Amino acid sequence: MISHASTASRCLLLAAALVAVHPLFAASPLAINWQESTPAPSPRAGYADGVIGEKLILIGGTYWQGTKGNWTQKVFCGTVDAFDPAAQRWEGLPDAPVTIGYPASATVNGEIFVLGGMQNGAPSSEVWTLRKTGGHLVWARRGRMPEARLFDVAATIGRTIYVSGGTREFEPFDAKGTCCTSRTACTTLWSLDTRNLAASWKVLAPFPGKPRWTQRVVAVGQSLYAFGGRYQARTEDPVSTYNEVWRYDTGTDRWSLVAKLPEVMQGSAPVAIHGQIVLVGESQTVLAFDPATLEYRALSALPRPASVDDFVLMGSLLVGAMGENAVEGPRRRSVWSFIGQVSP
Repeated sequence: MISHASTASRCLLLAAALVAVHPLFAASPLAINWQESTPAPSPRAGYADGVIGEKLILIGGTYWQGTKGNWTQKVFCGTVDAFDPAAQRWEGLPDAPVTIGYPASATVNGEIFVLGGMQNGAPSSEVWTLRKTGGHLVWARRGRMPEARLFDVAATIGRTIYVSGGTREFEPFDAKGTCCTSRTACTTLWSLDTRNLAASWKVLAPFPGKPRWTQRVVAVGQSLYAFGGRYQARTEDPVSTYNEVWRYDTGTDRWSLVAKLPEVMQGSAPVAIHGQIVLVGESQTVLAFDPATLEYRALSALPRPASVDDFVLMGSLLVGAMGENAVEGPRRRSVWSFIGQVSP
């Protein structure tokens, strides 16, 4: 979600100032050369995503009916699109079995897991998977999480999926679907070993900080790193932001607060690359966070001011698409797609 209080120029100026005055923002050996790629066929945000073969698959999500200045209704869909970053070409695929928005998702062994979200208009605990079998993409139900969640986030270590946080309910500001308060935000952490899908989900140590949503989680080694988050119980309340970085140790089942998150990086999409965590911000700012030193380093900015839901590393390419942009004002979904060539 784009923070409308911050413009792209303000974000870039802040990032530049951090680099100039703060020793933690030194030059990084990791580099990303960005380019804007082929526009997506349908603008959406709040989708599930993953990789099958050489293609990025985007599943479901939400979009708005109406026009600039008069967005009339949020729509949850089951649309599925595939993007080939090598050919920079999009392909429409058959719809998902359910409409879905704001789920967690993860790719394990060539299979995309879609975890919870709003499914067919209601908060869901149901898990769906999409994989390629006999040359065809096949959907399957894979049980349920312990409770219904939406806005939950997922990370993988080996073939184990970890699902963190989210909300129990969809809490729009109005009947149109304008998003969202977070009164039902959760601190739960669950895991599932996908080698034995018949086994129960494990309930792990809950997140010890205050409840929040829009927290983002990524795995590095045997640890999870959780970034930021916001909270708003009622529409008339101010939004609380938590500029924190937490680490969860899977070996000890313990959380610890390890660093501060720059305000400009709230809601940024994290991706683990070569032991570092690349954070792609809600505007154009891109930083690398080193879990070993807890230092941030500035990277090349995204070509456009966008709030992309997720970025996925595919070989040496960092790929992301859709989400939101500020060109047509609040609630406008984006068709922009981006490819970053990662080096070394």
